Amino acid sequence: MKRDKSTTEAEWRELLTAEQYYVCRQHGTEPAFSGAYCHTKTAGTYLCRCCRRALFSSRAKFDSRSGWPSFYEPLETAALDEETDRSLGMMRTEVSCDHCS
Repeated sequence: MKRDKSTTEAEWRELLTAEQYYVCRQHGTEPAFSGAYCHTKTAGTYLCRCCRRALFSSRAKFDSRSGWPSFYEPLETAALDEETDRSLGMMRTEVSCDHCS
């Protein structure tokens, strides 16, 4: 199956766990400091959970003390979409893969 913007929501539900679907498709978030990649220092490349596109290098990862993995630059700027969120009384930027989101 091709994993891109043409993938239906029903197909995404079959491909992803409930938590992955919530985070990746419904703009949700896992609890702070709970994710598998929050504290990891392993060298490598971070991929989109949905389509497996390479998005970030571990060399660009930093500890923002926010509870979520943070990166100061993507592998390719064109690979990401950004959306500003002001819903919690602060300005945050949600970053998502432009290939499948």
